[in-house]
Amino acid sequence: RVKFELGLFNNPNRDKNREANFYQKEHLEAAKQAAIKSTVLLKNESILPLKPTTKIALIGPLAEAPHDQLGTWAFDGDQDHTVTVLDAFKNSSSNFRYVQGLTYSRDQSNKQFKKAVAAARNSDVIVFVAGEEAILSGEAHCRSQTHLPGAQETLIKELAKTGKPIILVIMAGRPITLTNILSDINAVLMTW
Repeated sequence: RVKFELGLFNNPNRDKNREANFYQKEHLEAAKQAAIKSTVLLKNESILPLKPTTKIALIGPLAEAPHDQLGTWAFDGDQDHTVTVLDAFKNSSSNFRYVQGLTYSRDQSNKQFKKAVAAARNSDVIVFVAGEEAILSGEAHCRSQTHLPGAQETLIKELAKTGKPIILVIMAGRPITLTNILSDINAVLMTW
């Protein structure tokens, strides 16, 4: 009905003389506000909000994943116009150290674990950015289990041994089962 009202069946082609308004400042700001307002706080053991002086260990495979944070349905999304979690930290006055820990969400390697644990020990709090690569959700992308893929849970368990509080930021296109790690983390943000 809406397509008929818009006249799309009478003239389905776009006006090629009309210039596109991609990535205008006000559009990017609206997208940022939508992302902020759609974030869901699932757990907070009095750790959030963080104080500006907090020493943060930023860890996780999705902290610097511009394509994956766009999600599955962003077919024409341009990762060059995204602001990753790492970018946001760099653009703020936060006191942080970044260690990826895992190169992508399904990574099974523990090669960076020692480096991640060392960064955690030298911090007040750990912000772990976890979840699924964009390719893992959407049509015909079912998973047999909905826990964090790869060695993400294993790394979180290692980080928990430091005794530092852990804030888990999840980027995924579906709900994620946290049963195995929920007692190890102090706050959970679902950022979709």
